[in-house]
Amino acid sequence: MSQREIEAARTLVERYPAIVDAGDADAVAALFAKDASLVTASATYEGRDAVAEFYGPRLGGSKLHLVTDIQLSPSGDGEVAATSRFAAFIGSVDNPQLTWGTYEDTIVVNGDDAAFKVRRITIDSAGPALDVWGELLAGYRR
Repeated sequence: MSQREIEAARTLVERYPAIVDAGDADAVAALFAKDASLVTASATYEGRDAVAEFYGPRLGGSKLHLVTDIQLSPSGDGEVAATSRFAAFIGSVDNPQLTWGTYEDTIVVNGDDAAFKVRRITIDSAGPALDVWGELLAGYRR
């Protein structure tokens, strides 16, 4: 796999948060292959239509997603395995929420085009921002 194709996969992972934050479920679904799977703790969503249905009711309100620690590994047959960490700040000034976790992806790449074949979202913690932030800091003090 070429460096250009690996960078296409990285660009996909990096673009995802801004597109989610823009609030357009169809634009988010367009980042996924037609036969993609989105895997969450509660269900697996198969295909772009199901992905759009998952995101639709979750995209309202104010939010900011950050993605870091992106690790990419070509896995053959035009695919790249990717892992990354995320933090999402959601809500309002009066009720800020913080969620963080991990994305585990299989990305299909064809030249400069990349799409999620599988995206697994694992949430490590979520809740009121001050409570979750305190939990995070306590974990680092151990």
